Amino acid sequence: MRNAISFCRDAARASRRFATFAHAISNTNATAPSSINNEVRKSLLAGIQMAGSNNVVQGNLVTENIGSSTAYSYGILLSSFDGTGAGNTIRDNIVTNFAPEVPVRLIGIYLLDVQNTVVWGNTVSALYAPADLFAYGIVGSASVYGTLARDNTVLSATGLPSAGGGGIPYGGANSDGIRFDGTPTGANHNVCRDNVVGHWVINDINAQTANTGCIKFNNTEF
Repeated sequence: MRNAISFCRDAARASRRFATFAHAISNTNATAPSSINNEVRKSLLAGIQMAGSNNVVQGNLVTENIGSSTAYSYGILLSSFDGTGAGNTIRDNIVTNFAPEVPVRLIGIYLLDVQNTVVWGNTVSALYAPADLFAYGIVGSASVYGTLARDNTVLSATGLPSAGGGGIPYGGANSDGIRFDGTPTGANHNVCRDNVVGHWVINDINAQTANTGCIKFNNTEF
């Protein structure tokens, strides 16, 4: 399962360009851009894509991603070019109702090569994985440390999308609700607290082990 997430790195690097604004919001400046209170529908690779440090992604609705020729489709994709991105905030966003038109894996919020990020108060739900593929709620790559995931609601899709969704077979696996792939050390780890996470097949929240996971406090998992 960890190998599947590694494909996200190639997708993110290939996509570092401005997307059509009608379908997505993308900003890869080194300064501190923001994406606040937008409604983003029918995106291909990512509804909102930001890179660097001190980005604020807040109060957005991302919905109805349709997918593209890449292996994944993301609600919010945060990355950095050199692995030094820090001080980003992803807060109070709603990522919901993805039923892609092509077979892609789905991730609600994906963090790649960033440190010291706050992911707070977001709702991720109803990500309908195509047949034989996977959906994930909030994921931090193996290069993500110092992240606080707090007060998020992350619920897997149940049943099938209304009106047939994008017209392809669905019923793929709801893999992980909140997942961090980095190897923790004494100085570098991730924290998951006060989240509500439910109905995921592999992990609602992956607890910290010697190899992966986050330190868990006061979460509701079902």
